[in-house]
Amino acid sequence: MDRPDIKPGFSYHYLNWYNEAQDAYYTLTTHGDRILTKEQLLKLAGELMKGGL
Repeated sequence: MDRPDIKPGFSYHYLNWYNEAQDAYYTLTTHGDRILTKEQLLKLAGELMKGGL
């Protein structure tokens, strides 16, 4: 997501999902000057879901 109000070199990514069994929505976000690829973000979400989310 490109946002002019965020300093150059900073990034913001988000991933949302719904767990029907728990009737819960989850949001995983990154924001800042660290680089997290789409693949890393999806891997992290998978680990969280396997852990019970």
